[in-house]
Amino acid sequence: MRSLHLEPADGPGSESADVTRRRRRHARRWLERLLFLIAAGCLGYYLYVYGEARLYRSFEERQIDSILASGALPPASGRTVPRPLPAEGSTNGRIEIPRLGTCGWSTQPAILR
Repeated sequence: MRSLHLEPADGPGSESADVTRRRRRHARRWLERLLFLIAAGCLGYYLYVYGEARLYRSFEERQIDSILASGALPPASGRTVPRPLPAEGSTNGRIEIPRLGTCGWSTQPAILR
């Protein structure tokens, strides 16, 4: 026959359960903080890339507008002077899609045909 030993609720067995619960709670808190920092980092990276893309787009729009506005200059002799060629690798064409509210640039004339 086996004997049955009952321990009081505040005995040594309940202490280890409290310690385990505290450790788990502590680990969950640190995991939550870590995930929050990762989320904040991802949001910051997204905002940086979005802002940089907007700045680049506005710069390129100004550049292509100035190239298109320069046009051919009429000299005093009556002959037209051809438009200056853009620098190698610079934006030299814009594709606009008003229905979608978007536009794009190309540095390769073959794409614009």
